[in-house]
Amino acid sequence: MNSTSLFSKYSRIFIKTMRFLFFVFVFLISLTVQGQQSSKVSLNEELYASYENPYKIISFGEKINFGKIENSIVWTVSSNDSNKKSSLIGNEINNYIFESPGTYKITFNENKAIKDGECNHTVFPEVMLIKVSPYKMDFDFSTIQFSTKLEAGAPIENCLLTVDVHLKSFSNEKVAFQNGKFVSAGIDTTIEGQLLNNAFTLNPGINKLVYQLKGVAKSGNFIMLDFFDINGQVQSYYYPTKL
Repeated sequence: MNSTSLFSKYSRIFIKTMRFLFFVFVFLISLTVQGQQSSKVSLNEELYASYENPYKIISFGEKINFGKIENSIVWTVSSNDSNKKSSLIGNEINNYIFESPGTYKITFNENKAIKDGECNHTVFPEVMLIKVSPYKMDFDFSTIQFSTKLEAGAPIENCLLTVDVHLKSFSNEKVAFQNGKFVSAGIDTTIEGQLLNNAFTLNPGINKLVYQLKGVAKSGNFIMLDFFDINGQVQSYYYPTKL
């Protein structure tokens, strides 16, 4: 085989090798891009889920107690409805007042060196969505009245519960309180209540709610009634006597 043929042969091998390496390179780049896109989609889905299922729902003018926080943690609270942004350190987050309704994003970073063998799992999610409602509803359980006495072991019939609630509205407006209810907690209890008017209009100030009761509770037990407010949050009433 002459030198020209030998050169031609090795040239073809070189070209085939370079083509193979090029396709491998393109394939690896494609996998990397797909992984990044998948990561972005996963993050977007996670954030979307946070909007649908926020970390916490509170009313305007309230705080959130995150417990005792080390000063190595730096918080950022930003409003999705305005350009307001606040940076806080450690326990300062517990004194932050969510003054206006809307959706807020809380992020935190921990400026702490992790020692060998030390767990670096965070206590909170890195991003938390907080929904702040324009309504604040407080049950005044000192005003609760039952139209008939609750009897243990007997099905409840034609019993009404009345209770006063105080509504605060950010815009001082009325609001419909729909499908208001309470459920009981305790051993062997099925007592629950439903608003007589399923679309009761709450006015700013004091309102009287009336619930229709049903269910039964076993004798010898204490029960607790969990009332759902206009924000879907629970306020609990402890029935004072054992049934």
